[in-house]
Amino acid sequence: MKRLFVFVTIFCLSACAPISPVRKIFKPKTEFLIADSEALPFGFYNPCVYGDIVAWRAMGKGSGGIFYKDLRTGNQYQISHSGFDGRPAVFKDIIVWANAHRGSSNYGIYSYSISAGQKKRLVAKPPEPNPRYAKICGDTVVWIGNTGAPPDIVSGVKLSTGEMFEIYNSGNKPHPNVCGIDIYGDIVVWGNYGIWAKNLKTGRKWKISSDTDWPYFPLINNDLVVWMDQVWYDPANDPNYTSWDIYGANLSTGKVFPIDTDPSYHSYLNGTDTDGEIILWTKYSVGKRFQDPSLWATDLVSGDTFLISEGVRNASIYRDLVVYPKNKNIYGYYLK
Repeated sequence: MKRLFVFVTIFCLSACAPISPVRKIFKPKTEFLIADSEALPFGFYNPCVYGDIVAWRAMGKGSGGIFYKDLRTGNQYQISHSGFDGRPAVFKDIIVWANAHRGSSNYGIYSYSISAGQKKRLVAKPPEPNPRYAKICGDTVVWIGNTGAPPDIVSGVKLSTGEMFEIYNSGNKPHPNVCGIDIYGDIVVWGNYGIWAKNLKTGRKWKISSDTDWPYFPLINNDLVVWMDQVWYDPANDPNYTSWDIYGANLSTGKVFPIDTDPSYHSYLNGTDTDGEIILWTKYSVGKRFQDPSLWATDLVSGDTFLISEGVRNASIYRDLVVYPKNKNIYGYYLK
């Protein structure tokens, strides 16, 4: 039986208690189609959602770009046309993404204002090539870049002023790669042989997790930070015998706690909702790397874990709306 444990002090309660191991299949609504790529020469992948706006990237046969759909009106738009555009992120009516194709004129960090209908190149020539994983919150866009060799550099830019700044430089470390980045308010988090955070307002930088195993790809919402930790269970470090566990931390208390540590399968973290109460993760069987995926959600308040859809590798969530790619299309699922 799978065991899930969370210190409920993260929700401002006074006691700690284990989450119930009982699994519930929760299907108040059925899966619905958001975007169909059947008539197009490429597939749809890596969606993100904020409010009624769902954005994603298209890839295939050297073409693609960034699309978005307004769920209120049902209107769908293509806002870029490069197959090298990375996965988008959205905050209110601003969509951002990175293009890492150095040999093209599209290289850089971009934003698109839905209200203004305007695309803008925020950073035409980042100081570090290969920008990836652009994220946005408020007036700040952050991303990871490198020069093709160590170190990796975490950078940011202000939308209002165009001011660019360095957040973190991995330097000449034994493990220089920065794995994952996210931002909420003034707090930026990233993975680099540990999970790190920096307050952009005060300049304070601190380490959230320990150096054990290989923590990476953190996500943040409110005071909750969650991440994956690749744990080696086999002495030979055979990747077929590793387990990806999921951990969390409360920034207010500094408490770190396990969320999913079952070694019988891989847990690949996908997203956390705006209240920091629900996390999305993809389940893979051990010994079948990246095969037979299924999308699950865990409610950190009730302790319920429930299946959302089979055949899904990544997803995004805003409040009760989950969006994900499947069969080269984009689908949605309301949790409530």
